[in-house]
Amino acid sequence: MNDISDLINRLNKRGAYTVALQFPAGLKRRAAEYTAPLREAGFAVIISGDPCYGACDLALDTLDHADVLVHIGHSPVDEREDVVCEPYPVGFDIAVLVNALPHLKEKTTVQHIHLIPAMELFLREKGIDVRVADGRTRAPNRGQVLGCSFTAARATKAPEILFVGTGVFHPIGIALSTG
Repeated sequence: MNDISDLINRLNKRGAYTVALQFPAGLKRRAAEYTAPLREAGFAVIISGDPCYGACDLALDTLDHADVLVHIGHSPVDEREDVVCEPYPVGFDIAVLVNALPHLKEKTTVQHIHLIPAMELFLREKGIDVRVADGRTRAPNRGQVLGCSFTAARATKAPEILFVGTGVFHPIGIALSTG
């Protein structure tokens, strides 16, 4: 369970009463973790059941019934007063990266957000030359890729890219955009 006290404070500062929550498919099962504390804090909560394919796919129609849309798990693509993008950090033991080492022939780009510095250090200690590109407008975080932006992967000009995450959507996009 992620601590959402900071989110509650930001919603209170905005004067929100009714809050709509939107989750990507992989996080929908976490809705109760957000709903209960928000209700305890005095908010009315609506959960969007619409599919979500990234930060470009906001459930803006929920704003017909809510003061604020809280989009979980993606960083903002466009700044909107009525949308709050709430990260959902997921930790893991970075030692799992040792499993990727036999597959790396040259240099590597690591994709992730909050664990990027630790992954860089881990890989460098194993003799890997790591390149991570700074964020851009659509993907503002260092090393971040989105379904609509693979700029961080292309900007490294690395001959190999290590994607750290789940699913195949982003790695396929990286492969297509970098060749």
